[in-house]
Amino acid sequence: MHKEIPPALTRAQSLVLWCEVIAMCPDAAHRRADWWRNTMHVVWVLMRYADSDMITKPWSGATWDRLAQEAGVSRSTLADRIRWLRIHGFLFVLMSGSTPQLRGRRRRGAGDRLGNLAAQYALTVPVAVLEAMDPEELERLVPPVPEVVPERWEDVPWPVETLPVDVTRTPRVSPYVGERSMSPVHARASDQDHAPRKDHKPAPASSAPATPEPAWSGTVTPVTKSQRLQACRRLREDDPVLRKLPEKHLRHLLRPLFQAGATVNDVKYAFNLQPDGRPWPYTDDPRWMPGWVRWRVAAWADDDGTLRAPLPSQVRAEANRVRLLEQAQRAERTARERENRGAPDPEVMAQLRVRLCEAASGARRSRTAVG
Repeated sequence: MHKEIPPALTRAQSLVLWCEVIAMCPDAAHRRADWWRNTMHVVWVLMRYADSDMITKPWSGATWDRLAQEAGVSRSTLADRIRWLRIHGFLFVLMSGSTPQLRGRRRRGAGDRLGNLAAQYALTVPVAVLEAMDPEELERLVPPVPEVVPERWEDVPWPVETLPVDVTRTPRVSPYVGERSMSPVHARASDQDHAPRKDHKPAPASSAPATPEPAWSGTVTPVTKSQRLQACRRLREDDPVLRKLPEKHLRHLLRPLFQAGATVNDVKYAFNLQPDGRPWPYTDDPRWMPGWVRWRVAAWADDDGTLRAPLPSQVRAEANRVRLLEQAQRAERTARERENRGAPDPEVMAQLRVRLCEAASGARRSRTAVG
């Protein structure tokens, strides 16, 4: 008996979307590499047995024994991964499987010779996850439905007849034209002589070499969607690891950092260092890029853009602000001291001049006496 899919779940619109949503699960980011590898083996086997309606085909013999054999895992591992997919809403059992012993008890010992019947699963996605995804990212993961174009029978000539043709050789075409024959070269030249001459038109502006778009600055915070897309393009050009993700997908993953005011240099810093300044312990190539980016972004900012630690650009801006404030205070203090400094006393200055003149005259007399 088939069960109905609950309202909180919906069938995945594409296999790519289903696989991407599984990789986005927060519980998968904390698992070990071997656990994730076996999980993806099970996921790929389920995708292979699913039809266009995202429902597995029980008549294809996809029992647990066969699924475990094709996935290269044990039966207990397969049961654990199916349970994990069902708990997180990625798999729903439409019809449970059965064995001959179970069906025999129901039929009071009458066998049906059908063997083990496989269960029927629906590849589902939680509705809340779809609503939280970026519309552009969702459009990228869901391929458009091809439009069915009806055949135009009026284009077929009538009556349609099959003429006898000798397929053993190529028929010869006679070069006879009008009252005289001419070679193809002369015929081409004659056609060009009589054909109206077309005026030469300059090439359109679109054919001219386009000016390369300047790269987004690493010290400027992108605000709009187009600016964030340019910033992601700059990140993909600077880091070969990030080239595995499309620009729009990377923009969706970096939205918390961009909302917090991060620049391109801040994103690079967050990918290489933790908020306390220590380098990340794992330096190997990421297994799954979306989970790797989310894990490192979550260490710096929440989903709503609230920072867990100040960004490097904000630290430098604060230090620069303090430095400029100290310089302004120092200049103000110097100017105030100059204003408060009084003029010298005229009598004291006159006495100093008299003493200097006496000292100078005494020095001249001593030099004259010595000479």
